[in-house]
Amino acid sequence: MRLAMQYPELVDETRLDELVRDAKHPQSSSIDVLEIAHDDAIRWERNLGDDALADLFSVQTAAKLRIFFLKVNSRKWFTASGNIKVSLKGIKLLKEKGGISPLLLTRIYEDGHWSKMGDAFFIRQGNPPRAKTFEMHYRPHCGWNTGFSLMQMSSDGSTATYFYVNCAETVLSRLQNMLERNPGLSGRLFLLDILVVDDLLKQWSEIVHRRRGILVEYEQRTQKHDHDLLTRNLHELSRDWHVLLQDLTDTEEQIHFLETSYRRFSEVFIRSDSVSSEEQVPSVFTHAADGSLSYLKSRCSMYRRWTSNYKDRTNIQINLMFHLSNQNEARTNLRIARSTGKVAKQTQRDSASMITIAAVTMFFLPVTSVSAILSTIFFDYGETKINTSRQWWIFPAAVVPLTIVVFMIWWAWLKWREHRDAAEADDEGEEARKE
Repeated sequence: MRLAMQYPELVDETRLDELVRDAKHPQSSSIDVLEIAHDDAIRWERNLGDDALADLFSVQTAAKLRIFFLKVNSRKWFTASGNIKVSLKGIKLLKEKGGISPLLLTRIYEDGHWSKMGDAFFIRQGNPPRAKTFEMHYRPHCGWNTGFSLMQMSSDGSTATYFYVNCAETVLSRLQNMLERNPGLSGRLFLLDILVVDDLLKQWSEIVHRRRGILVEYEQRTQKHDHDLLTRNLHELSRDWHVLLQDLTDTEEQIHFLETSYRRFSEVFIRSDSVSSEEQVPSVFTHAADGSLSYLKSRCSMYRRWTSNYKDRTNIQINLMFHLSNQNEARTNLRIARSTGKVAKQTQRDSASMITIAAVTMFFLPVTSVSAILSTIFFDYGETKINTSRQWWIFPAAVVPLTIVVFMIWWAWLKWREHRDAAEADDEGEEARKE
């Protein structure tokens, strides 16, 4: 039985008990356990329930390596409190018998989509002084499709226990195949951590590769295209580069954390010139993992640099689309200006013609009006004088009202057209605001 370290300055035990008690727990647990004995014998326990888990802890066997794989109900498990397939009884067994950390439990049962968990390792001095315990916590990312995981490792130099929440299927399958081919690999204490980081880098590599293909396609596109749609797609691609760049930065920092943790573990449990022999504890985990971690860090750094390059190239394409769109608008405005100039010249010629016609009309208008009036039947031309009919009043009585009616019709038509033009302008303004 391994007791977890206590962190009263970091964990509110009262709050943690409330979170665990109020969470929705399944009726029974479903936990996978990997045990590797000191003779490299491997035993897998699949879908352990509460009773089987209690039997496992009741057997006093010192396994060299024990890994508890805690499953989740949803890959986006961190969005819901306590979304793991472990019952309340199972949690108590893991806490009292297995040594699961209060820090890990707090992270599991806390609500909040954005809540994070920092990386940390702790060393507890035992009694006698040579008895020491090393405990490490961190949250590995599992790509964009599988969400986040949680990891805890504790070791006293001769045994090690892992608690792995939301393990990726690729990591689990690869670990199983490796141990089946070579059980001696269990002596590499940071083997699981290295597999997790390597699998994560493969996922980042696939994501970078797919989006790089989209970017190269945009860069090589020569035919005409919809600038608005393409700009929107490029903005989405730029957003992905920003998120991916931050994820790669987090991964690089996590690899650095693993390097620091391994170095500190080695100083405590593996012979080192920086620690006296009286302070060192002999360890069965003697394989050097610093070379593998250094290689993974180099890969991650390279991915991050190229992601930054692709982000800049995407922004260049966005700027190019912006300038091409401005050029198209400028050419359109130039064509409109030329057309407007032609229309202005034609209007000027038409205006000159209309002025000429109006002048001729005004010249003949008095003569025409007088001739029209005198040619009516109300006037009779004799040899010596003009005789006017006594019914001459009919002419102004008919002409004046009709003239007034014509002007009223013209005025009403003018007002109707102004109202129609104003309504059309309001509709165009509303459509522009919607766009």
